Amino acid sequence: MEGLKGKTDVKLRKLKGAIKKWKMKDGNFLERSIVECENRIKAIGDISENRKLTELEIEELKQLNIDVSEAIKLKESIWRQNSRMTWLKEGDANNVFFHRAVKIKAKRKMVLSLKIGNRNIKDPKEMKEGLINYFKNYFGCSIRRWKMEVDLKFKLISEESARKLEAHFSMEEIKEAVWSCDKSKVPEPDGFKLCFYRKCWEIVKHDLLGLMSDFFTFGKLEESINSSFIILIPRWKILRRFLSLDQFVW
Repeated sequence: MEGLKGKTDVKLRKLKGAIKKWKMKDGNFLERSIVECENRIKAIGDISENRKLTELEIEELKQLNIDVSEAIKLKESIWRQNSRMTWLKEGDANNVFFHRAVKIKAKRKMVLSLKIGNRNIKDPKEMKEGLINYFKNYFGCSIRRWKMEVDLKFKLISEESARKLEAHFSMEEIKEAVWSCDKSKVPEPDGFKLCFYRKCWEIVKHDLLGLMSDFFTFGKLEESINSSFIILIPRWKILRRFLSLDQFVW
């Protein structure tokens, strides 16, 4: 990554690609690790029924139980992130529940019909054409310039406050902003959760500082970062609303 200094968006895209490759290659590693540890625990348990365990076997059994516990917690965390649901505060872990929740959420995102004018359209091709025409007309309309003749009396700020507003972003300010957000939240589509920036703060903090310094100097962010995605919110069987969702650094 040394040759990509200042290219935060490029680095994150490369990281995302590496994570996807790793997941495809070793995606079942966690499950295999749990099974292997549980089998070894069972084997040591069988041995203990016939003779007294050695100190080495006792220590191994303790470590195996620790490894299984940590692996299960990690597995639960993964399903929690995938399901994007509020974690249950009480009760045993139920990975089957979260697996189903992921499928149900994906099904809810399906747009089955769309209301255009007074017509309820269900044909995918007609829905696609209707959306394209809607946004073409919306973004293709002429811009109206409103003349405001309002004399607004704003309260003046002190010189010290003005200097603070005009000062460059500091590392402390950026960190405070990241830590003030819910770490489980993530921009769509397919973005990095804010907990990623917290966990990897020592690695990414200088990139984020450079990114914000560029923004301060040039007054704009990279297009890949300063972008909006138009998404459809299927709150009812017939979609009625459009919403713009802005990205964090992805």
